[in-house]
Amino acid sequence: MPTALEVIVRAYKALTVVGTSSAASPTTEQRNDGLTALNALLDSLSNENLTCYQVREDSFTLSVGVSSYTVGSGATVNVERPLQIIQAYIQDGGGNNYMFNLRTRDWWNMIGNRSNIITSQIPTDMFYDPANPNGIIAVWPYPTAAYTVFFDSYRGLTTLSTLTESIAFPKGYERMMVYNLAVEIASMTGIPLPQSGTNIQELANKSMAAIKRTNEGNREIIAKYDNAIVSHAYPTYNIYRDAP
Repeated sequence: MPTALEVIVRAYKALTVVGTSSAASPTTEQRNDGLTALNALLDSLSNENLTCYQVREDSFTLSVGVSSYTVGSGATVNVERPLQIIQAYIQDGGGNNYMFNLRTRDWWNMIGNRSNIITSQIPTDMFYDPANPNGIIAVWPYPTAAYTVFFDSYRGLTTLSTLTESIAFPKGYERMMVYNLAVEIASMTGIPLPQSGTNIQELANKSMAAIKRTNEGNREIIAKYDNAIVSHAYPTYNIYRDAP
């Protein structure tokens, strides 16, 4: 696994800021700028679902009569704040799972009565507000049992604290980071991309596309449509072929 400094050095070499020999190395200022740029790149990529390679599952226990829970570092649900919840379900005391309907803000706002007079052992709907610094998970109806909620989200790319810290990402990420970091450094410092030799922008784009293709291939894509648009928004049973 390469260290942050090794990725930064390769990015500066791609920009021809330093020589290509093994002894060539950026200045202290360039190294620190490189770490800042690398962390900015990783932070930005965490907002793109297809650059996040891992789905994280977290859980918390419902409190009877409580429909809203903060989520984030030090919050009621003390885990990394999700940018987006992609799936969630509730598990009862017998280990039975019931999927939540993940709702948009518009749908949530159209609920006629969200007060605690509407209750259920198994809440059916969830709305997630990705507020900062802590997000908010809201369930409806109000729970009457302390069952466990499980929710999935994409794990963001971890930023780096020091130049000597190792980068532990899957195959393909090292090359993507080197050339995209070179582009990031060039835009941050005003260093021009080389006009001859290696096409850094092209390699940055290709290596990024390869990562996204791999991550997309590991995910199931299901099309869903609003009932107002088509007559069957969800798959229905076909009696002629004995299948959906």
